[in-house]
Amino acid sequence: MSAEGTDNLQWVWHVNWLDEPERTWNRFENYFPGENYCDWVALSAYGPTTPTMHDGTESFAFKIREAYARLTRIAPGKPMIIAEFGCDLHNRHVNAAHWAKTALEDLFSNHWPAVMGFCWWNEGWQNDDIKKHDTDMIILHDPDVTGVFRDELANHSDKIQETPIFSR
Repeated sequence: MSAEGTDNLQWVWHVNWLDEPERTWNRFENYFPGENYCDWVALSAYGPTTPTMHDGTESFAFKIREAYARLTRIAPGKPMIIAEFGCDLHNRHVNAAHWAKTALEDLFSNHWPAVMGFCWWNEGWQNDDIKKHDTDMIILHDPDVTGVFRDELANHSDKIQETPIFSR
């Protein structure tokens, strides 16, 4: 891109909170392109992503804690976004409204000062031929989750930047 004279791009290097498979050779540090090749770094962390999933019930904070420390170590001074987070609204093992509320409280707590923004993965998809197995993470599909977002964003409106982060 630089060779083409492009100077209006911001590059984001994005990783999952968990190295999968969890092996030394696969740690996300091994894939970092270097500070000169990214402007931002990003993490993703999900609760359960299907209605029947048993895994992933840990809190957002549990998932981010170690990954945040690792990412800030390899990219000190780089701004960070939580590029993807979310939880299936109908999972039997996790209350999505509670999971979202604690995640938003943690995000606004300033425990992770490099985090400049976040994106809830507001989508649904089919997992198999059984309708009740479909993933639904669409905030407006659950009044409790909708209320959590409305309340948490209103409660922390003083921390929300209204000017664009990126400019031309």
